[in-house]
Amino acid sequence: VLPNQGISRIDAFHNVRMLLFLILAATYSGISPLQNLKSLKILDLSDNSIANTNYFKGLDELVNLKLQGNMIKSLDALESLNSCSKLKNLHLQALSGDHQNPICELNNYRNNVL
Repeated sequence: VLPNQGISRIDAFHNVRMLLFLILAATYSGISPLQNLKSLKILDLSDNSIANTNYFKGLDELVNLKLQGNMIKSLDALESLNSCSKLKNLHLQALSGDHQNPICELNNYRNNVL
């Protein structure tokens, strides 16, 4: 759990094979190394200005992904999540309706996501 730390690189996690849970809310800007964390089940990248989900290809064990408060604007930006076959929970806004991604403003967006 490393929220609000201003982390720009997580290269040290590159060789971690059994990392299951990672919180980098309001923290992280260099997402690429996440693709090597194949065992991740829960990932929180809320409030990080993320605009698409291309970074999550290959995270086959991912079950819960928190992306509220980012910059996801369209369904196309979520398309790569189709490769996350075990994904059950995708958070694009807080339960209260706060911290929305721009996509949350689209009519019936929930019917088209996943």
